[in-house]
Amino acid sequence: MFSIKTIHSPVIIFEFTGQQTLVEHSKSLLLWDNLLSQKSELIVLRIFTDNAALIHPKGAGKVTNRWLESGAKQAIQQQVLAMINIVPEQAYKKMQHMSVEKVFGVPGGIFKSKGEALHWLDNNVPLAQNFIFSESIQS
Repeated sequence: MFSIKTIHSPVIIFEFTGQQTLVEHSKSLLLWDNLLSQKSELIVLRIFTDNAALIHPKGAGKVTNRWLESGAKQAIQQQVLAMINIVPEQAYKKMQHMSVEKVFGVPGGIFKSKGEALHWLDNNVPLAQNFIFSESIQS
């Protein structure tokens, strides 16, 4: 299951809980398409609330690669100022060396807490300093 919050534009918050189905994964890509069609700058926070949320459904890799190759990767590189992934602490050790920059071509990272993610944003994304995130990403 996932939800999306767009309360503090340009900040977009995706929150994932539990393992997604391929249908849910595809719906999240459609939401991305909608956001990217607006041609505005975005700061994306992706919050994975549990380990199950990190498990991709069968076929998601193929669907995602097709989506990225169809123009989404280029749009992300042009519009996303930063992409932050907040993962459960127990998953962080395994994921900490994964690179948002390599996969999506935008600044970002993998963080084990909201506090670390916000600290990184404040120090690396000038536009982020204009927004108060703590209220919108509270557990």
